[in-house]
Amino acid sequence: MSAKKKTPFEWIEKLDVQYSEKRDALTQAISISTGKNLVTLTVGQLEFAVEVGLVIETVRYSPPHALPRSFDWVLGVIDLRGEVIPVIDFSAFNGQGQTKINHQSRMIIIKHDDFHYALLVSGVSPVRLVAEDTIFKLKKENKPKGTKIPFKEAVLIDNQQKMYLDINSLSNDKELTQLTF
Repeated sequence: MSAKKKTPFEWIEKLDVQYSEKRDALTQAISISTGKNLVTLTVGQLEFAVEVGLVIETVRYSPPHALPRSFDWVLGVIDLRGEVIPVIDFSAFNGQGQTKINHQSRMIIIKHDDFHYALLVSGVSPVRLVAEDTIFKLKKENKPKGTKIPFKEAVLIDNQQKMYLDINSLSNDKELTQLTF
């Protein structure tokens, strides 16, 4: 028995299907490979996503040395490998009240230009790679209420919307820039 010969149109249709499958796989791979590595910061009842490259490191909370006559949200300074770094209670800075210190509390070290500072947060998630197309502009009605930080974007992580924290914008905050040493 001989196999039925395919017509040229059937060959073209088969090649079109193969091409479409490979194109879709390549598109998905490009979307993932051009994604961003993010960590989620828990600050009180809110969760924020931040790019990993903008966070130098995460350290366990240790009580900072107090700074007299400073902002309420400045907890003090720490010595991190010989560098004096101001510690900011991110929840208080954002108008969400003081952070409750526990075993999950962390300080994320941020570098902006030549200035380092630490943000005290309630918790930090593991690094997640997310596709670029999961980051989107926020509509005015979707922005969180009662926060000082003007969020412009959000990201979908596990089908949950997290505010996308623009560290560069945060680092240029008028009050924060007064913390230079």
